[in-house]
Amino acid sequence: MATTPTTDESTNRTTNERPPEVLTQQWVRDRTRAVITDALRANGETLVEAPPAAGKTTGLFAAVEDTGEPITYLTQREDLYDQAGKLARDHGLKPKVLPSPHRTCPTFEGDHGDEWRNRVTTVYGPNVGGAAIHKVMDLPCSDEGTCPYQLAWDFEPANYDVLVGHYVHANVPSAVENRTIVIDEFAEEAAVTTFHDPEPVVSAFVSRRRGLPFDDWTDFVEHRHERRPEAVRWFVRNYRDKNPDSWDVIDDDGDVHGLAGELVLGLLFAEDLGNGFRTTEKTIPKPTPDGWQRMALRDTSVRRRMSPKVAWNTEKNAVHLLSVPNFDDANGVAALDGTPTKRMWDTAFGVSFDHERVVPPSRMNDYLTDALDIKVHQYGAHDPDKAGTRPYSSGNHLYAETDEKLLHGIGMHFDADPDVITTRAAIREYDEDDRVLHHADEYRNFASVKSSNAFRESTVGAVLGSPHPGDETFKRWGAFMGSAIEGSGKGVDRSYRAVGDEIYHHYVHNQVLQSILRFGRDGQEAHVLVTSMCTPSWVEPEPLKMMTFSGSSSRAVVDCLRDSDGMSQSEIVDETGLSQQAASKALNGLDENGFVAVEDKPGPYSSQYVWN
Repeated sequence: MATTPTTDESTNRTTNERPPEVLTQQWVRDRTRAVITDALRANGETLVEAPPAAGKTTGLFAAVEDTGEPITYLTQREDLYDQAGKLARDHGLKPKVLPSPHRTCPTFEGDHGDEWRNRVTTVYGPNVGGAAIHKVMDLPCSDEGTCPYQLAWDFEPANYDVLVGHYVHANVPSAVENRTIVIDEFAEEAAVTTFHDPEPVVSAFVSRRRGLPFDDWTDFVEHRHERRPEAVRWFVRNYRDKNPDSWDVIDDDGDVHGLAGELVLGLLFAEDLGNGFRTTEKTIPKPTPDGWQRMALRDTSVRRRMSPKVAWNTEKNAVHLLSVPNFDDANGVAALDGTPTKRMWDTAFGVSFDHERVVPPSRMNDYLTDALDIKVHQYGAHDPDKAGTRPYSSGNHLYAETDEKLLHGIGMHFDADPDVITTRAAIREYDEDDRVLHHADEYRNFASVKSSNAFRESTVGAVLGSPHPGDETFKRWGAFMGSAIEGSGKGVDRSYRAVGDEIYHHYVHNQVLQSILRFGRDGQEAHVLVTSMCTPSWVEPEPLKMMTFSGSSSRAVVDCLRDSDGMSQSEIVDETGLSQQAASKALNGLDENGFVAVEDKPGPYSSQYVWN
């Protein structure tokens, strides 16, 4: 493990180089390359925090060229595979995309019919690898020889500088050995397997294993503590065969799962946290002379051979299994993330990462405003009465009137309809009446914009509300960490205590920040309106004095008059579809506040309203 120089927050930890007084994007990109280069040379576990638009992917392949260190680049997004291959070749490196049955197997792709495709994809889900499926099942793609997927694995990894694949390839020994593993962005769905109904999976496993002292799920739940010593001895003797083999899963009716052994072992040691969750990670007293009844999984010899982390939601009887990959044979691990939460990375990979920041926290607002030229305007930042977290994930508590008013106002101020990022639920609700998103140019949800360049040319943006996955998610990750997470308070005052707040900020504040940084990435000044208070503490929002109009009728009249040289009330009614009464009320209000002038003109409509 590399040692790291000790410096204050304003200094880059890796090189002791202080950032310049005025941060530039080029300096940040150069620093990103340097920090990643040091991470590859360290042969340890390094978490590189490179903010969005810092060029971390480009910097990575330049660093591989600089160091000559072979890497395996793992990402969740398959659309980045081609980009990674091109960048590798641009730097004189030889890349290889690791095979996936979904891309290279005709059966998985549906060439032999939907029935075959559904069958293999169903088996693939319970953690049976593509190689095992091809070995055990008589697949049509192998009728005339070897399947292209199998042929694609016939290569020597040492002949390639860069292997490119999905997170699941972290479990393939040949893709890990003697290389530095580079993980691009944190992805919970790749690390966590959820059993919404663990009963049939556990019953199928314990009933088919001679020597395990349980008959079924009920017997297991009732007697797992007093029979724990005997069960642990079974796992110690049989850990290599702890999980069902591929044939068991393929030949079963759906109750056998490839991770059943890890699930049972984790549940065997799950202790109550007191918040509706049980976990393998709770610190409990040392074992008594009567054996393992009061021993934590981390204290057993079996933990060195397999290390499942379990978060058991006893209220819903759902179990979340965190499977930590084994990187013992890798040269090192470099994790790249724009907005990382170190505690979550440590938990997911079972190590303590060295956290290296490209830009120190004290200079992040400078990076936002100087290097990226993004101005954040936060609704409620300068008026506590308007401040709120606005969790929009459920779609049940939307501020439609406020959102419409603000989108209309910022569009008027900058003479351009804003591009909008919000939750799927908000888009669904706002799509139904079209009042709010009528004022947007384009709109996307939070999940779809991370690592996306869709709005890179957008100079006016709005982030409506905030994502909130629910307290169950925070409790789940707290359980993986051995912490009982509980929330208290409301709105901006709600807290989950120290560990819980880190998890909350990961899912909420960091996602809002990621959305802010989607705009204006082509060098132009961008203005982003944020309607929640869910931003990192270092963000310094700038005031924005823009006109806003209450009431959809007033906004419709304003839009009508701003695009004309003057109109009568009857013409406004025809143009907007408002009633005469609604149009008259809106015009009177605008007239009283000085936004319109009334002019007398000859013709059938003597009174003309003109935007003032």
